Amino acid sequence: MKAAKTQMKTFGAVLEMYRHDTGQFPNGLVDLMVRPAAATNWTQYMEAIPIDPWGHPYIYIFPGEKDSNTFGLSSAGPDGRLGTKDDIVYQP
Repeated sequence: MKAAKTQMKTFGAVLEMYRHDTGQFPNGLVDLMVRPAAATNWTQYMEAIPIDPWGHPYIYIFPGEKDSNTFGLSSAGPDGRLGTKDDIVYQP
């Protein structure tokens, strides 16, 4: 779980950098690799989107569930199912 939390913290920093550069959070994680048509002051932020330590994609939510001005990231954890007790959630 520590590896997932570390990756999510890194994702958070990259997402904040994207917002700083473009003025908004991305619509999806692919925007970190491929320039959205409307994006200005964009640079490639990641070459690939990592998967969690259990081989599952991270889930990016924007706007965030608790704060519409930010985002949420989650991992379904070892069981690969969202909504179970082993989920890992990151919200800045």
